[in-house]
Amino acid sequence: MPTPLLALSLAELPETAWDLLARSLKRRKDPLRTPVLATVGGDGRPQARHVVLRGADPQAGTLVAYTDARSQKVDALLQHPWAELCFFTPRHGLQLRAVGDARVLRGEERCRQAWAKTPGGSRRSYLTEDAPGTPLACAGDGLPKGYDPDSPEQLARGQELFAIVELSVERIDWLVLGSEHRRAEIRRDDEPRASWTATWLVP
Repeated sequence: MPTPLLALSLAELPETAWDLLARSLKRRKDPLRTPVLATVGGDGRPQARHVVLRGADPQAGTLVAYTDARSQKVDALLQHPWAELCFFTPRHGLQLRAVGDARVLRGEERCRQAWAKTPGGSRRSYLTEDAPGTPLACAGDGLPKGYDPDSPEQLARGQELFAIVELSVERIDWLVLGSEHRRAEIRRDDEPRASWTATWLVP
């Protein structure tokens, strides 16, 4: 039986946090798979939205999501790279807040490989005529007339608009809510391969 989160020692927290995130990648219904990405817009106001977690690498210290290069989050990150991914799983009463510097990757070999593995249904998100958030005259998906999921031209355009958001994590705030609360900060120690140490905090 897994150790209850409240019973974990300080030394166990970093590995447990990263293991939970990595396991969520293979579980479509895992709530940790759809965190909230918080950024600062060009007007200085906060912006927050759910994204799908696509990668979690504790050794590199990175978390990955995909996005349309025309989206507001990309504009926000190009102006203010600091961002936070906030995760919560009701089953464990666990909140994880990963804070760090985010970069947007586009047109690189890594992007092409990720696009090639993206299912057809998910590719639709990158094939709209206009940028996400553009007003429509009536409800719709924004796809062009005559949309063809197998069209080489449309797929090439989708690949061009496909972008990776990679968060280089500096620290993770660990908070367990239960009969007793437990909070800790998990901080990155070194470069280029991350190692992690934790410190208890007042909840």
